[in-house]
Amino acid sequence: MAAVADLNGDGITDLIAGVPHHIAGTDVDEEKVNAGEAFVFSGKDGSVLFTLSDPTAEEDGKMGAAVAGVGDVNGDGVPDLAVGVPGKDIGGEDGIPNVGLVYLFSGQTGALIRTLNHPDRGGAEAGAAFGSALANAGDVDGDGVSDVLIGAPGEGHVFVFSGKTGNLLFDIASPVTEDLHSFGAAVAGGKDFNRDGKPDFVVGSPNLEGLRGAAYIFNGSDGSLQRTLLPKTRQPFAKFGSSLCVSDDLTGDRRPDVAVGAPGQNVNGLLQAGAITVFDGRRGRAVQIISSASPQTRGLFGTGIAAADFDGNRTETIIAGTPNEDAVIETVSHLEIGQIEIQP
Repeated sequence: MAAVADLNGDGITDLIAGVPHHIAGTDVDEEKVNAGEAFVFSGKDGSVLFTLSDPTAEEDGKMGAAVAGVGDVNGDGVPDLAVGVPGKDIGGEDGIPNVGLVYLFSGQTGALIRTLNHPDRGGAEAGAAFGSALANAGDVDGDGVSDVLIGAPGEGHVFVFSGKTGNLLFDIASPVTEDLHSFGAAVAGGKDFNRDGKPDFVVGSPNLEGLRGAAYIFNGSDGSLQRTLLPKTRQPFAKFGSSLCVSDDLTGDRRPDVAVGAPGQNVNGLLQAGAITVFDGRRGRAVQIISSASPQTRGLFGTGIAAADFDGNRTETIIAGTPNEDAVIETVSHLEIGQIEIQP
C-alpha cells in the first residue's frame, strides 16, 4: 500500500493497494490464479476510486506486488500511479518466465498510460522479478517530472526510468556479486542526501552474506555508490534491508534520513522479533535502533516502514508493521494477527 497524494481533488491524500494474489477472470476455465490487481481508495471515505487490472493478465503475474505514487507523468495536473507485475513472463509458454514489468496508470482516470519493460527485455534473466519494488525517485533528470525507481531483485539490479518519456536513466547493479543477494528487494528515493541538487536512491539487499543484509545510497547525479548502510550488529538471517523509508527528518537536524528494517533481527533473546535502524542521512551513521514496544518471537517488526510528522514539529515519527505479532483485543487473544506501531 502507498499514499499517492490527492487524486480526486477533495483535499485528502488517497491510497493505492495491491492484491497480487487476486484471481482474474469470471469463467472457471479461464481463471488466472495470482494474476493480481490494484485498487485506488479515497483517503476521505475509503471508497474505491479505481480498479487497476492487467490488460494482459496471466497466471502468477502478481500485479500489485509493488505499488507507488509517481509524478504527473502525462501532464494532466494529477499525480499518476505505478504498479509492478514481477511475475510477468515474456514470450508466452516458451519464453522467459518471471521477468516482470511495470504499468503506469493515470491518477485522474485510471487509464493505462505506459508500460515500462525490463531494458534488456529479450535477454533478461528468468526470474528477474522486475517490478518487485517501486518508488518515486524524485526529479532525477531535471525535466520537471518525477521519475520511477524499479527493483529487479531476481537479478540484482535497480533501474531508474524517466517519468516523462519512459527512457532508461540509470541501470544500477549490486556492488557485491553474490548469489541470492536480492539487491533491489526494497527501494526508496526522492531525497537529496549529499546536497548536490539531485535526489538520491536507497536500495536494500536483505539476503546478502547469509541473510545479514545491507542497504546502499546511490548518487542521483551519476548513479555511483555514495554510502553503504550497515547495522551496528550484523546478525545472520536478520534480513536487514528488507524494508526502507526515506524521511525529510527523523533525527531533528532538518536533513533527510533513512530507516532500514531488519524483520529477522533477534531482540532480547527473542528470535526474529525484528528491528529498525535509523541512519543520519548526512553521514550515514546508525543513530537509533527501534524495536517493538512488546517484542515477540517471530513478530517480524519492521517488515514495513513509513514515517509521518504527527505533531507539526518537522521531525517525523516511524510507523512500523509487525505482521506476525499476537494481540489481545477486547480480552480475546489473536495469534499472529499483526499490528502497526507508531513510535513515541
